Amino acid sequence: MKKTRDIQLDFVRVVATFFVMSVHFFLKTGFYKQQIIGWESFVQILFRSLFMTCVPLFIILSGYLLNYRNINIKHFLSIRKVLFQYFMCTILLFLFDVMKGWRVASFQSFVDNLVSFGQYSWYIKKYVLLFIMIPFINTFFRKVKNKKTCQISLLVLAMIILIPTTFELVGVGGGQRVCDTLLKISDKLYTVLYYSIGVYYYYYKDEFIVLKSKVLLMSLIGTLLTASAVAYLRYVNNTYLWENWNSYNGVFVFLSATILFLLLLRANLSGVKNGVIGKMIGKFSKISIYIYLLSYIFDNIYYEMFEKIDMPIFATIKYPLIPVLVFVSAYFMGELVNLVFKNVDNKFGMIIKKRESIID
Repeated sequence: MKKTRDIQLDFVRVVATFFVMSVHFFLKTGFYKQQIIGWESFVQILFRSLFMTCVPLFIILSGYLLNYRNINIKHFLSIRKVLFQYFMCTILLFLFDVMKGWRVASFQSFVDNLVSFGQYSWYIKKYVLLFIMIPFINTFFRKVKNKKTCQISLLVLAMIILIPTTFELVGVGGGQRVCDTLLKISDKLYTVLYYSIGVYYYYYKDEFIVLKSKVLLMSLIGTLLTASAVAYLRYVNNTYLWENWNSYNGVFVFLSATILFLLLLRANLSGVKNGVIGKMIGKFSKISIYIYLLSYIFDNIYYEMFEKIDMPIFATIKYPLIPVLVFVSAYFMGELVNLVFKNVDNKFGMIIKKRESIID
């Protein structure tokens, strides 16, 4: 039976994917090299703070969708889909790097690229590690039916992840000399926190309905403004630094992402659900992993191309023009790659199902 797609969840995934393109925009346009001064810098920081919710949104959505997974061979074998998609994209990324002269055209170089999760593939590495833990996290929430116990567990996990990065911000322990071990733990575990938040949202979603959208929106705006003000005061007259506290395991990104997820689920899309826009949202969402990975190619093409165009108009429309071009281009290439993937996966899937039936 064909699964019915939920346009609200597809919308969350599409927004998160486009936010990834937007985060890359700051990296490619020299934001981290320019001096932070004036209202323009503050606005840039504000938008960066919003776009940094991209990865957390992906992971929260995973928890919301995969909370039913159990500890069995079927779950662990299903990782083949992500791994094969990553493999196919890595072939294209490797060939692109070879054409640009950035990598040597050899089998060893390709293997190094593959196992090092190069280009934009660092997230795949984190997701694979999280994927292994997913059924165990789900089992915890199913066994612990007490809401208060779940909340305490999430609070403890959040403290383990957010306190070290907050110490980095306020300078406790010498700022950058904050215990490296705690910061590394924070960086390794933030995926578990966001996934658990997603599972929690799913189990207690009826209780979040009572929250007013206006309250959530004002909370999000307040969080983003506070994060931006803190960052501006920290880096004014200097360059902006990508640190732990303003990254995915920082408290401001955590608060922004958890609030934004609830807001996006409330987006009124009933009017476009069955129309062209609704269908496009579904298509974009379905191959978002390709859009994300293949955006590396088009980032390097478009930003280099626009850098050579000496016209004031292009300077003012770089955003959102370039991220949109990257998104659309990566989508069309992703559709082509997905055609190959579906043919191979169907054949491989039949073999896997036979083995599962034997195991069962």
